[in-house]
Amino acid sequence: MTQRKRIRIVLPSLQRPMVLYAFCGAGMSVVLTACVVARRLSNLAEKLPNDGELVMEQMTQALMGDFAIALGVALPAFALLTLLLTMPFVGVLYRFQSFLQGTVDGSETEPCDLRDTDPMSNVCDLLNAATEGQRAINLQTQKDKQAA
Repeated sequence: MTQRKRIRIVLPSLQRPMVLYAFCGAGMSVVLTACVVARRLSNLAEKLPNDGELVMEQMTQALMGDFAIALGVALPAFALLTLLLTMPFVGVLYRFQSFLQGTVDGSETEPCDLRDTDPMSNVCDLLNAATEGQRAINLQTQKDKQAA
């Protein structure tokens, strides 16, 4: 079976929380970095012989702009990274789910197969063994419908 791999959300109930966790991790790291930089700049501004207050006034505006840029870069990057990391196993789980649903519905007659690069091929073999009888019934039912 030759199928193209695409980056997409195939199991939203599993992938959306993971992307949300990545967003939270990226957001927390950007906020922590901004706090550390603000603290460091405040300490430096206090030590300046003159214009320390001017630095303090401008620091908030400058850090907010940098903070927005950092979030704008980090959030999409972390979301894409999360999707890339989850696709190998979530895609396989989606295939198992659609295979089992097709077997239950009576539309699946062929054995479950995965790409050579996909993980969990041993689970696919177990699914084939477990559903072999039902798939044979599905095939016979389809043949009977065509003959009638």
